[in-house]
Amino acid sequence: MVLLVLVFSPLQIRHVQELQPVAPAPVPCVAGRVPPLAVVDVAPGVAPSGIVELLHLRPGEHIAQVNDRALDEDLPPGLQIAELASRPGGFLDLTVSSPSAERRVLVLLHGARAR
Repeated sequence: MVLLVLVFSPLQIRHVQELQPVAPAPVPCVAGRVPPLAVVDVAPGVAPSGIVELLHLRPGEHIAQVNDRALDEDLPPGLQIAELASRPGGFLDLTVSSPSAERRVLVLLHGARAR
């Protein structure tokens, strides 16, 4: 026969302050507002030269920077993006600008094939 004896110290519970849940402030929805970040997930098999078409640029928008570097004005943006996107498994951080706003587009590359 085994006899087990447990000894506990007295437990004291104190009610300090009751917390009230805080609801997040609603964010107003503005019609036509462009989100500050978009993610484009490029499937394997998409040619690097086809990536620009997946961005769905709006009228007046243009790609201003890739990975925080300005584009070469002498080369078309699609060609420059295709060159950088030829390495699968990475990403491109694009800055898309328009006269009224600027937004970021993160392009995830899962296996772009050669041009």
